[in-house]
Amino acid sequence: MYFQPIKDDDPQLDFYTMYKRETMEYDTEYMSKYNEDLNTTLIFAGLFSAVSSAFVIAIQPELQPDPGQQSEAYLRAILLSLNPSISPDEHPAAPPAWSGPPQEIITTLDLLYASLLMSLLAAFVAMLGKQW
Repeated sequence: MYFQPIKDDDPQLDFYTMYKRETMEYDTEYMSKYNEDLNTTLIFAGLFSAVSSAFVIAIQPELQPDPGQQSEAYLRAILLSLNPSISPDEHPAAPPAWSGPPQEIITTLDLLYASLLMSLLAAFVAMLGKQW
């Protein structure tokens, strides 16, 4: 059996016309709804990324040793080299060596970087959804 064209007065034509109109309305409504949801997701992900980045930038200096302690150690060494008459008992105690940032700072930064990665991933997926 071969394909026969549908005539203008055929009832099948009315069915397909109505079906096409209904599906177009449904698709338009569906896409409009989810496009708005994706826009909301993009805005939220962008704001969350900005806040996470601000916290990362604020905590980043905690990973470095205190420059004041290093300056103090250098000044103490200069003082001792310029004034050898100071007895060892009069020497101020040297500051303890820096052993790295506290574990709380490292854990906090790990969580902040993970949340930043997840929010950027959510924004990426939302953009893929909008492009689809």
